[in-house]
Amino acid sequence: MTADTSGLDPGEYTAIVSSEDGSAQETVTIGDEQTGPTFEVSIGDINTPIQPGEPIEVDATIENTTDEELTQTISLELDGEILDTVEVTLGPGESETITLTGDTTGLDPGEYTVTVSSEDDSVQETITIGDETGEQPTVTVSIGETNSPVEPGEPLEVVSTIENTGDTETTQEITLSLNGSPVDETTVTLGPGESDTATLTASTDSLEPGTYLVTVASAGDSTQAIVTVAEESDEPGDGGDGGDSESNQTVIQDNSNSQVAESTDGDITQSQAVSQSNEANVSGSTAASDIDFDSLFEDTTDD
Repeated sequence: MTADTSGLDPGEYTAIVSSEDGSAQETVTIGDEQTGPTFEVSIGDINTPIQPGEPIEVDATIENTTDEELTQTISLELDGEILDTVEVTLGPGESETITLTGDTTGLDPGEYTVTVSSEDDSVQETITIGDETGEQPTVTVSIGETNSPVEPGEPLEVVSTIENTGDTETTQEITLSLNGSPVDETTVTLGPGESDTATLTASTDSLEPGTYLVTVASAGDSTQAIVTVAEESDEPGDGGDGGDSESNQTVIQDNSNSQVAESTDGDITQSQAVSQSNEANVSGSTAASDIDFDSLFEDTTDD
């Protein structure tokens, strides 16, 4: 049996079915006072755990459960604070997946509650910021090589290997510190299991000769090495062009009126026979920058 409800206001009514000698009744409801949310929300992927300062990213699916087109504002909250909002318009029965993001800068490591809400529905998930479980950090760093030792003024180069040991893509800032003070940085984006190398540099213009501690760090890992800034080296001269080394010369004559002129420049000794009528034995020392051996031999021969 059926009854026409056209023109009736929403509410509760009593329906009676009767015969000539008996009847039965039931309460019926006309109208939809609250059948559920009009924009139903569910959370899909979420990038937890994350490191402090790394953005939180939440994929949420929104479904319009009504038979008319609607527009609502979808919000992302972290422990009650709104981080992001997106306006969504959906036709009857339509659904859409959106990504909501939020900044975690300044938050201490720990567990937090994220909430995605429409105007009449919401859903929550717990995320973790920081590494509280003792597991390996998501991004590890290691120092491969350096150009140590360097002289004052020569740039110090540190080659580092960066590896993402997690199962999600991540972007992190890698810093180089010299004796605890940051001197260079770079940003890397790595997929799950990916690795890359980066060369970080430090100026040595104001450094005194000695040993220094360099540190390469990601958000959750760091590694160190000892480098040396050496004394400036003095390049030895070649004798003919005026170096700083000492050159010794000795002129020796015997009774047969023959003599030998010997010169020593570092580890090299030059000798030349010289003829002279007078006996002489002359020895001396002079700077290599002030001596011309060929002229010396010619002058000695003429004399």
